[in-house]
Amino acid sequence: MRNVQNVSKSESKWLTTLFPDLIEVGDPDYKGYEHSSICVFEHWLTREECYDEIDNVTAIKAFNNDAKLYHFCVELTNTFTCYSVKFQGHNKLKASFRKFTSLNGAKNHLKVSPYNYGSRSRFVLVIPEIKVIYIEDCDFTHHIYYKKGTDITPLINLATKCSLFHLEKL
Repeated sequence: MRNVQNVSKSESKWLTTLFPDLIEVGDPDYKGYEHSSICVFEHWLTREECYDEIDNVTAIKAFNNDAKLYHFCVELTNTFTCYSVKFQGHNKLKASFRKFTSLNGAKNHLKVSPYNYGSRSRFVLVIPEIKVIYIEDCDFTHHIYYKKGTDITPLINLATKCSLFHLEKL
């Protein structure tokens, strides 16, 4: 059974209207969204801390960190209506929205990639209810993008419940 299925044309149009500049989110120069992160660490790491917590992390600690992020992602789909995003086309400039076929489909689709795996093929979610874009990333950190004035408190509370931390952009 498939984990996700394409949304209808009307749903796609609605999601594109809610997130018209979704493709721009990854560009560090784009100023259309506020940016913060959900992380296993309670603060941004120093160079020395990175060496201990990321470069030389034990397999058990890496597994536990990934498990926390995975649990949060599953809770996110249990709490909010989330859509997966796949970028298509020659230059990957067109967003295609997909809905989860079931809770098990979401669990399978949202498996967190290893912390030291590159950012390129990680999952992207949109959460229309709170107008948030959620992007999986490496080094035990995921990113949230939202328009100024958006209340992300429910998402932060959920992260705290899952033993994760909300970090403001530096």
